[in-house]
Amino acid sequence: MNSDSILTNDTVDPHLLPPVASSSQLLSAALAQLNSIATNPFIASNPCSTCQTSLEIAKFVTLAAPSEAPAFFVQQCIILRLTDVTTCNIMFGQFSSVGAIATQVVANADVGGYDRQAVCQNFFSLCPAPPTVALNLTGWFAKPKPNPLLPLKKWSGQRLNVLHLSDFHIDPHKDDSIPGSRTTFLMII
Repeated sequence: MNSDSILTNDTVDPHLLPPVASSSQLLSAALAQLNSIATNPFIASNPCSTCQTSLEIAKFVTLAAPSEAPAFFVQQCIILRLTDVTTCNIMFGQFSSVGAIATQVVANADVGGYDRQAVCQNFFSLCPAPPTVALNLTGWFAKPKPNPLLPLKKWSGQRLNVLHLSDFHIDPHKDDSIPGSRTTFLMII
């Protein structure tokens, strides 16, 4: 054997890793896990626990295969028997507002912590509302209030006009060329 033929830097990994799963394979695996949770007598007896446990799977799906997340939420609705199949498809389907919103919320939620009960209460109505977290405001202000308090400033007598817009919505999909009497879908303007 020639010493020049011996590699000095072997870059081949001897440990073979499984191939990367497709989005549909991830969804199938997630649904199998969801069925396991729904049929487990220790978890399935409490709907709130079932929902909270299933959110761990939902988090994985929303991060690894976000396009499959609405389909997962439809199946979660069906498997957990939240309502009938048609309503589950309408509520959580790919083109529904709730399915897309649930995907974004679960992707960003701390489903192992406080957020999971709030998500299960808000989207699925399976848990009671979580208790409000007590706020500690001691570090919010740099200095204490002056003692005695400063005197109030004298009113100038001039009015200040203020326009407050809250929850203002502009639909970026609105096109001026679309007729105003369109009846095929609801458009918020």
